[in-house]
This record gives sequence, C-alpha cells and structure tokens, in this order.
Amino acid sequence: MAAARGPFVLEAEGLVRHFGGRPVLDGVSLSVARGETVILMGPSGCGKSTLLRCLKGLIQPDAGTVRIEGEDLWALPEARRRDLAAHVAMVFQRPQLVGHLSVLENTALGAAAAGIPWPEAYERAAMWLSALELGRHLDRRPAELSGGEGQRVAIARALAADPSVVLWDEPTSHLDPMLAADLLQLMEELIGRLRTTMLVVTHQPGFTARVGDRLILMDRGQVVESGPPARVLARPTSEVGRRLARLAAA
Repeated sequence: MAAARGPFVLEAEGLVRHFGGRPVLDGVSLSVARGETVILMGPSGCGKSTLLRCLKGLIQPDAGTVRIEGEDLWALPEARRRDLAAHVAMVFQRPQLVGHLSVLENTALGAAAAGIPWPEAYERAAMWLSALELGRHLDRRPAELSGGEGQRVAIARALAADPSVVLWDEPTSHLDPMLAADLLQLMEELIGRLRTTMLVVTHQPGFTARVGDRLILMDRGQVVESGPPARVLARPTSEVGRRLARLAAA
C-alpha cells in the first residue's frame, strides 16, 4: 500500500538496552515517517518488544536517542516527557485493562492520558467502541469479555487518544487462530482507513505484504534488513530474511 510521506514522527538512534548484563538492544536506529506503516519482524527475543517500550517511553534506554515529533524524549522534563509519550499509543500483546473499571471507562483512560477533557474522552471512547462493534458492552467489566473483545477494547483505547503514532506489539499472539484472523482483518481495515502512523510487530508475512509500506527485520538486538515488504520477502539479504521468505513460501 502507498502511504502519504512526511516528516519523521518517530525516530530512534543508536538505542542500547541491557537486561541482566545482556544487550537486548544493541545500537538500534530507525525512523518512521508521518502516515507510514512500518512492520517490525524477527525471531522471539530479538528485542522487538523492548524497542517498542523504549519508543513509548516505558523503558529508558541505556544509550541512544528517541525523538517524537522531533523532540528528544529522554532529554525532556518528566511532565513534558509524559505528555509527549501519551501521544504515542500502544496496543500490547494482552489488553492490560483495569479490572474494576467498565469497558467505557477503560477506553476513556487513553484519551484522558493524552490531555483530552473527560467529557470528550468518554465521547471518543463510546465512538470507537461502537466502531469496533463493542457498543453493547460499555458497562461490562474486562472479566466478562472474550480475549478478542478485550483486545478490541485495547485498540479502541489507543485510537480514542487521537495518537500521532500507534505501536502494535503483536496483539494476536495470545489468541486462538480464528480470533487472531479476525483481529488481523480488523487491523488491516484500520490501517487502510486511518492516516495514523503505525509501527507493527507481527509474525504474519501475508499481513505484512498487504499492509506494510516498509519491513524492518531485527535479530539479536540489531536491525539487519529494511526495505519494501515485497522486496525483502522475495529477495532477502539477511539470514533472518531468508528464513522469513521460506516461511512465507510454505
């Protein structure tokens, strides 16, 4: 698909992060243009989720720079950093909903965190829940939802904040194949309809080929290949890319 290119909304330069003395990120650099959908793939444990958490401001890197809308995230005062990071929404592998709050209240949290007044936050939450076919579930609690419904609430929460960027950390990973297919179809529809900048972690080559403007491959904490999905999947230059291409052809 073609995206409207613009200035870089999200940038990482030389990110390094260690856990237990082991480098999980080892000098990662990338940039995402306004309106672009970038797919991030690589083997489990290669640093994809840690990278997204650094970009969201949830984890501070040991070295390197994160820029959102041109501002150096970790050089900012704490209040400004929280405000800027609130405009980067993230859909996690699991919904991470607040158990004692209703579906509507959970969804409005994202908008309120981004500085949207509570009355408007509730309006935006109700609108997105309706758009994602959850309009009848506004008063339910998370324990009353299926796994797929919970992830739809998490998506509505992210989009209700009117974010500059949405980070998707493989939100289908814990769902059964049928629910995962439904959620991937929903993600594909949203990516095709919205102009929001997206960075998506997935293990789905077919989905990547349909929605991605660019595919970035990671291995052992480093970016090892980047390019249009069709080129990377057809003529990979990295070992991870060759393994992915064999999987896509199977």
